[in-house]
Amino acid sequence: MLVLKNKRKCFSIPKGTACLNKQLEHLPGENECFKIFSKGDISSICFINAIAAKTSIKRLYAATFSIGRKEIQALRMLSKRGRLGQAAFIFGALMGNQKHQYYEVLESAKTECGWRVNYDRSHAKVYLFDTDIGQLVLETSSNLNENPSNEQFSLENDKALFEFSLNSFAQENYKLSNITLDLHNSDFENNV
Repeated sequence: MLVLKNKRKCFSIPKGTACLNKQLEHLPGENECFKIFSKGDISSICFINAIAAKTSIKRLYAATFSIGRKEIQALRMLSKRGRLGQAAFIFGALMGNQKHQYYEVLESAKTECGWRVNYDRSHAKVYLFDTDIGQLVLETSSNLNENPSNEQFSLENDKALFEFSLNSFAQENYKLSNITLDLHNSDFENNV
């Protein structure tokens, strides 16, 4: 009998994004929802990349427990290329610890790209995209890191859900308030 050691799989953002793009030929239309299940080959950053390739992301709100170094770099590149405009992130409190291995990398990217970053007891995994084609909401089990497992993703183009989610963040004191896409009657612009 031949016994081989289990090799650890190394997640690849480009491969994951390519895999997702095979399934996601276009983004959801108004009030349309896509459900995707993956076996560790797709992560949240793949969705951000795929959306940014198909439309410009004017504003991104993300609530997730953690973020990885590769994901920070991928988001930084999207910002530099003009595919990602303003961004606000809510991470779990652990990420805000100055001793965390990615704290300095995240703080550097935050300063360079003008991102807003808050740390709280967040375990949510919700990504809100204000894009040229509408307001997209990604609800998932996947953190924004390079360790995806079997994950589920729900991507929909729904303005009401987008606003509901933003205002839910505001009610939890994530430093957001009076948010609506009616920019003349809201503080949306000032919250990113």
